[in-house]
Amino acid sequence: MSKNTLKKPQRKLIRYFGSVKIDVKRCEELRKANIKKFVDKLRDQLQTIWTTGHCSDADKKTFRYFYDDFYTEDLLDLHELEIQKWKKYYEDNGKLLDIIKKHQELCMIQFEENATGVNRFKNRGGQLLQEEKERNKLSKVIPQLEEQMLNLSGAFLVKNGVVFKTFGSTVEEYIQNLHESRENDRKTKLSARKLQRCETTLRTPGKSCMSLFPPSTSKCTTVSSYPKNDCVRFQKEDICHAYYGEYCKEA
Repeated sequence: MSKNTLKKPQRKLIRYFGSVKIDVKRCEELRKANIKKFVDKLRDQLQTIWTTGHCSDADKKTFRYFYDDFYTEDLLDLHELEIQKWKKYYEDNGKLLDIIKKHQELCMIQFEENATGVNRFKNRGGQLLQEEKERNKLSKVIPQLEEQMLNLSGAFLVKNGVVFKTFGSTVEEYIQNLHESRENDRKTKLSARKLQRCETTLRTPGKSCMSLFPPSTSKCTTVSSYPKNDCVRFQKEDICHAYYGEYCKEA
């Protein structure tokens, strides 16, 4: 059948499909010309997904094409497959990942409240009571979240045969490290407050270092060679020098 025998609607349809093919070809050429731009965009998405999925550096290194600079269609496809892989991982483990995120946020709030613990007594009225209620709530909610994390990580092990990890650490290690960090921070602040009380007492006229320690656990010795109003570390014990050459040492 010649073109002359085609009806007008048929000729329009042929021209339409011809233009579509031209557009598709032009898009493919544009895609190839800008393939580096597309790959870079996918790599940005992949970085975000890795963070959302709590991937460790070891997990990221398994995708060896991330730093490949030979930009081809295959490289683009490999990045798209990697993104789909971690999207599926997040869909399957989103509940556990969300609980860990909430746990981190609440622990940060608790840490900030402890950091301002001394200044909170300057508040008056209902604000102090409200803060105390919030602290009590956190002390109950955080252990509950930790129990949920342990249960879900155990279910992950049974289902997949591998241990669930958050940024390279197991849930048990994550919780233990957090508690150790909190305890070390508490001890550091306690030591700082003791030192501050010691210095404040020694700078106050008429104060004796005897007031820093209970009479039953303190003893005084005269040491004229030590400077007055000073606080030093001696044999891992706090030695506070008072007026008139006297100092007190914790027993």
